Amino acid sequence: MPVNNLFWRNLKIIAGFSLFFLLIFFISGFAFSKDKVDQEVEAVQKMIEEKGYHWTAGRTSVAELSPEERQHLLGLKVPEWYDEWFKNAKKLTAPLKASFPAVFDWRQMGGVTGVRNQQSCGSCWAFGALGALESMAKIYGGRDMDLSEQQILSCKSYGWGCDGGWMESAYELFRDFGSISEECMPYHANDIDPCIQTSCEVLAKLTGWVPVNNNVNAIKTALQTGPVSCAMTVYNDFNYYSGGCYEHDGFDPINHAVLIVGWDDTLCDGTGAWIVKNSWGPGWGMGGFFYIRYNSCYIGYATALVNYVPPGPYVTLEDFSVNDSAGGNGNGRPEPEETVNIYLTFSNIWLPINEVSVTASADTGGLVFIHGQSQLGDILANDTVSNYSDPIQFGVPADFPPKKVNFTFYLSGNGGAYTKSWTKEIWIGRSSILIVDDDNGGNLEQYYTEAMDSLGPLYDVWDKTNQADASYDFSDYNVVIWFTGDHRDSVFSDSDIQSLTSYLDNGGRLFLTSQDAAQALSNSGDTQHTLFLRDYLHVSYNGDNFRHFSAGMPGDEVGDTLWLYPENTPGANNQTSKDNLTPDSLAETVLVYADNDFEPTDSVAGIKFQGDYKLVFFGFGFEGINSGGGYFHGQWLSKPELVMQRVLDWLNQPWKYKAGDANGDQVVDVGDIVFMINYLFKVGVSPTPLASGDVNGDCKVDVGDVVYLINYLFKGGPPPALGCA
Repeated sequence: MPVNNLFWRNLKIIAGFSLFFLLIFFISGFAFSKDKVDQEVEAVQKMIEEKGYHWTAGRTSVAELSPEERQHLLGLKVPEWYDEWFKNAKKLTAPLKASFPAVFDWRQMGGVTGVRNQQSCGSCWAFGALGALESMAKIYGGRDMDLSEQQILSCKSYGWGCDGGWMESAYELFRDFGSISEECMPYHANDIDPCIQTSCEVLAKLTGWVPVNNNVNAIKTALQTGPVSCAMTVYNDFNYYSGGCYEHDGFDPINHAVLIVGWDDTLCDGTGAWIVKNSWGPGWGMGGFFYIRYNSCYIGYATALVNYVPPGPYVTLEDFSVNDSAGGNGNGRPEPEETVNIYLTFSNIWLPINEVSVTASADTGGLVFIHGQSQLGDILANDTVSNYSDPIQFGVPADFPPKKVNFTFYLSGNGGAYTKSWTKEIWIGRSSILIVDDDNGGNLEQYYTEAMDSLGPLYDVWDKTNQADASYDFSDYNVVIWFTGDHRDSVFSDSDIQSLTSYLDNGGRLFLTSQDAAQALSNSGDTQHTLFLRDYLHVSYNGDNFRHFSAGMPGDEVGDTLWLYPENTPGANNQTSKDNLTPDSLAETVLVYADNDFEPTDSVAGIKFQGDYKLVFFGFGFEGINSGGGYFHGQWLSKPELVMQRVLDWLNQPWKYKAGDANGDQVVDVGDIVFMINYLFKVGVSPTPLASGDVNGDCKVDVGDVVYLINYLFKGGPPPALGCA
């Protein structure tokens, strides 16, 4: 045989053996890998049984992945600001005494789209958010759509992508632009594909989203509207989940986004579980779904209910303003004998609407609509229009009383096929009450405005910190309410004392409520401050009081039957330095501090004074009053609005006076004769109220009253007449 042929023959034999052994190597290696996964599954199953859990581990598509590949599936990034924002946000909560069915499953009601697979991209946040939108479109639009996750990754904001993100950036995209089809921007599991959304048809939009309180009943309440996205913590054993009610004890960071589609209270040995859609494909879990015990793994964190808008025009009222510059004094408050313009701005977030008009009405008679309808023309998609060139206009009659009026604006377009309305409250007339927000930049004014809104009177708010240069003339107001908020050593400036002194000297009516005022004024080295405490507030400071409760004085017009708990929540929960007040002989006790069993003590918590002015002074902050009401420690707690009503009623009452007590010292004697002579003949101070000097009841104060008073005091004449005829 030629040498060359022998060479090639031997080479083929060697190659064949090499290929054979190489194949054996790969087969054995693959078998080893499979055995390793089986061993991991067995270990997880053993842990489940030891802990008494109610779920099953198995060989899933995710179990086959390497640890690095599994980690890529966990892309939720919680923003640093979120927890603080959520704490203060207005959240969806469950109604009182809410009841729910034992089982609720949107899959059984046709409200869930198919399971998706995020693959090797940390885009769970995009899939969770889009899953909620797809479900809403299916439930309320009757459309089973596969929308584009790639749009979210490619047209993203805030830099989110395959390395992680947050659901709200997807919600913003759905609100501001809308969601497009998977076909137009197919999913490629990357964040580098170009954004081509403007060349695609918008198929679904949101108007916004609502955070949901993180408790079972609140989430159930939201689920009754539709599936909700949320966050959770994924542990390694979750990769092997194949069925049952998953749970895991631990406190690892939150790292994954999912979609809750229902609940089953019978699972997890009766403790209940959420029914959840994942984004790891149908080869994981129960066809891509799983059950998880309530409150396990932080499930329900950052739950949000999206507000879906069906296809068509969708007009929103973006801005609303009242302007009295042309026909009034320009202060922004409609007042008698003024002509007022109402300016409205609308936006349309979806399909165009033609020949749009808006018509106004009011819920009370007496107002005169000079021009009650504005023509807006056509509003295109994603367009904004206003009625500045054709405003709603109304006039306020001279005798129109101060009140809050609800105006309704009816919008119509497309020949009446599209209609929508909005109601806005407009305050008409001058405010009789000024709230002085002196809480050093805090947010405690809400406790005062909420009480006032429940009672109805018009009021203004002066934020002394943020409106330091604003000009408010106290003499324009019948009542001034001044609060100082959280504990602080220094309360009033010299300018504050001067303003308050001037207001009271001119017959003002003041409600001062402060846990620091008496102490700060007493400890001040400034004589002006200490005299204000003594001569105007009519109290002295008698140390701090740490009792929890306050009780009203029986029979007192303000305090009678009041039982207050000015601590804890609901309420500001800020009362750390309540003042004991010692009233002088001219002040009357309204409230006293009480022991834990509501047994009143001798420590005074609030007083009232009536002389040339009227005053109610609390040694604690009104904002601290617990607003929950209810039966507590053997008493029914009084709510803040009742307390405010009592204070305002008393302050607004006509002065009580003794006829003939011209100098206001509560005694009718020769001093009043001297006071009257000084007033009538020497330009002295007038009696307060003036009616107290009308001794003979002829509705005027003159020398005849002096004669009448002398006759009464020294010659046995008739007593002074209260009131005139």
